[in-house]
Amino acid sequence: MALIVEDGTNVANAESYLSVEDADTYWSNRNDTVWSGYSTPKKEAALRAATQYIDSTYEFESLILTSTQALKWPRGGFYGVSLFYYEPNTVPKRLKDAVAELAYDYGANGALMQSDDRGNAIKRVKAGSVEVEYADGAPTKRTFPLVNRLLADIVISGTNSSNVRLQRV
Repeated sequence: MALIVEDGTNVANAESYLSVEDADTYWSNRNDTVWSGYSTPKKEAALRAATQYIDSTYEFESLILTSTQALKWPRGGFYGVSLFYYEPNTVPKRLKDAVAELAYDYGANGALMQSDDRGNAIKRVKAGSVEVEYADGAPTKRTFPLVNRLLADIVISGTNSSNVRLQRV
């Protein structure tokens, strides 16, 4: 089944914020050859997973436009943290770039969010003579710092975000 992309018109069955063609361009512009080696079905699956990860992880500024849209974007117009105005009925470039980054990671490593093993509270792992111990307070799940930075201007909060919105009253 072909990937259905949100284009800012409130697509009721959209699955991704980014098309395969746009993801190909994103990675080609970075002289990457790994993404181009993936099959179209693998790219589509990666873009669906990346979009789902973003929509399930982050809370965004403004409100969704209709109750029938499948994804969290498009949204009403608003000013981001940088005071840049985001037009309604659009999908911001920084959101598309974040999808491209996560899709690449999904293609290379599989699931972006895996089920927790024992509540993801394992401190030490040993296999033969190899042992790994994590520092106290280390994140228990994978983090995506570049994605957090790309989305920082449009995110209110998220489980993978460090944004906090301060507002004078």
